[in-house]
Amino acid sequence: MLRHTIPVRRDLDRIADDHGFDFHVIDNEIYWDESRAYRFTLRQIEEQIEKPTVELHQMCLEVVDRAVKDEQLLQQLAIPPLYWDAIAESWRQGDPSLYGRMDFVWCGADAPLKLLEYNADTPTSLYEAAWFQWFWLEDARRSGVIPRDADHTMRFRKRLIARFSELYSPETALLLLL
Repeated sequence: MLRHTIPVRRDLDRIADDHGFDFHVIDNEIYWDESRAYRFTLRQIEEQIEKPTVELHQMCLEVVDRAVKDEQLLQQLAIPPLYWDAIAESWRQGDPSLYGRMDFVWCGADAPLKLLEYNADTPTSLYEAAWFQWFWLEDARRSGVIPRDADHTMRFRKRLIARFSELYSPETALLLLL
């Protein structure tokens, strides 16, 4: 992995506001940071990111399975008691999940990824990774900040479409509240 320092878009505040990204700065702290970009090889992505991601996802599912049976674990996870029954019922019914996004710390080629957080089925994660990050990629390509052939490793759009296809037939009407 190579880390590159890159210029932040001069009109980032306006762009974010125009796209409804009103939390790109939180409490005067930069949340959406465009000052760095990371370059990975395909092998690094497949072996050192995607493969451990699958393993970590499975481990998270195992924690959920334990947590829905253990109030002490639910408390440790800081899940409000108001939601315990709904979470347990959803888990027992096998309700489908749409997507998840994991945030990692990269510690180098020989070290395992470290999981910071796992956002599953949260609307802001989807917005950031599927929309605003893609919009940044297009702007960065157009302006020459990154190569025109640079790719977006988070294949959210294609995977999201595939996941909706698995969950719903084409005849199903979906109401999306935007």
